[in-house]
Amino acid sequence: MEIKILTVWYNEEFLAPFFLSHYDYVDKIHVLLDSDTNDGTRDILNNARNVEIEEFTFPDMMDDDLKAGHINKALKTIKSDWIYVLDADEFIFPAGFNTPHSLLSNANANGNVVMAKMWQVYRNVLDNDLDITKKPVVLQRRYGDPNRESGINAAYCKPIVLKTPIEYDLLYGNHAILGGNYKLADEYFDGTHWAMADPCFAIERRIKGRRDRQSKHNLDTGMTFQHHNITENDIIAECEAHKNDPKLF
Repeated sequence: MEIKILTVWYNEEFLAPFFLSHYDYVDKIHVLLDSDTNDGTRDILNNARNVEIEEFTFPDMMDDDLKAGHINKALKTIKSDWIYVLDADEFIFPAGFNTPHSLLSNANANGNVVMAKMWQVYRNVLDNDLDITKKPVVLQRRYGDPNRESGINAAYCKPIVLKTPIEYDLLYGNHAILGGNYKLADEYFDGTHWAMADPCFAIERRIKGRRDRQSKHNLDTGMTFQHHNITENDIIAECEAHKNDPKLF
């Protein structure tokens, strides 16, 4: 069984090693790389064994409609049995830590789309600094908000594990499927969303990499609204509020 990943990145130097470590079992990671990337992301990707880079350019910084278009176009051309469509801060794994191949073999019998149900995780008072030498990396951040079914958290239960051929489109942010024939499998992936997993990278990533790069189109339409007015104090306050969250898995 062949498994590939499709992901869109801009300046992911910090998260890239953790992402590549977590998904070292997949056959290929196809990175749509924003050509404005100006940190060490390219060097990291060029030295990875299972990465393929395709560069693209936003005419006016981050535009989620254009991003969705790039993703949906690529999904129709990548050859694989299954494709994960992920952001750099999304770490999915089989519920109960079964093997991904076993889960997908079972899912293959009853559906062609598998949900990934992600928790929002934060640095707990018991956590150490993130360390790429400690594996599996996902166990370094397993405290967080247990709610993943309501409010904005529900948006991170995503239909992003897809069996080919793919004859439908994904909504911007990969939160829903548009048109086409699909059937959700009974199986699902657990997962963690690392957007706020540690202030050591979240502040710069969300402010310089997200808030300050919103296109006029995104601002006018409210796309990725959670980044539009975020401040350093907002990020610190949210992390502080969750430092005693329960263990999730």
